[in-house]
Amino acid sequence: YERPSKSQLKRDMTALQKLGVQLLELPVSQFKNLDLPESLRDAIEMARKITSHEGRRRQLQLIGKLMRTVDAEPIQDAISRMNGENRAEALRHHAIEHWRDQMLARDTALTEFRLRHPTINVQRLERLVKEARAEQSSQRPTRASRELFRLVRDTIDNTSNRNNSSNQNDSSHRNGSLDQNGSSNPDQPAREDD
Repeated sequence: YERPSKSQLKRDMTALQKLGVQLLELPVSQFKNLDLPESLRDAIEMARKITSHEGRRRQLQLIGKLMRTVDAEPIQDAISRMNGENRAEALRHHAIEHWRDQMLARDTALTEFRLRHPTINVQRLERLVKEARAEQSSQRPTRASRELFRLVRDTIDNTSNRNNSSNQNDSSHRNGSLDQNGSSNPDQPAREDD
């Protein structure tokens, strides 16, 4: 039997302490959903309340020590899953922003969005685009732009929900444009070469 080297033990302890810091930095709503031992949960909740630098450092060391007594793999998997969901939500948000920005920049994007989402209230969409463009040019507050964002978000969500209930392969080839990988994505506007 060969024991791990001191360096390897230190690397393992540092990795566990970093995992403890990730737990500490999770939003409370996500942290509550994790299945953690009570002692570890209490230590993390206490660390959230500590404002002193030295006190927080000592509490993080305690968290690292407690992390050595638990199976870290399920915790790491849960955090990775949460981070993946956060990334997916960020990508969705960026796609919606991109649609809004493209509609404000060019009329062809407005037409393209209307064709991809035929159930949208066209008059409301055109009114919001017109108002948001006027706000941009006069540098007024962006009420119409925010309202346009919400309309685009709700329309894409409704279309996605409808597509999920029907045959996705058939509908995505009919309604979507091809992305860089050659797959269909109805939630992204076609890119124009400038």
